[in-house]
Amino acid sequence: MDLTATGLFEIPHAGVEAKAFDGYVLGGTQAYEGWYGTVHYEPTKTAGQYTVTFH
Repeated sequence: MDLTATGLFEIPHAGVEAKAFDGYVLGGTQAYEGWYGTVHYEPTKTAGQYTVTFH
C-alpha cells in the first residue's frame, strides 16, 4: 500500500529552523486507492521528523 504526496519546502539546515508546510495527496494504491486531498507536515522536536495529518 502506498500513498503519494508532494509539496515544496525549504530543507532545514544549520541555523534554519524547520517549518510546517502543506502538501497534496496525488493518489494511492490498494487501501489508499482514490485518496486525494491535502496533508499538513508539522516538525517535531526530533530533527528531520514531522507529524503528518491528512485532510
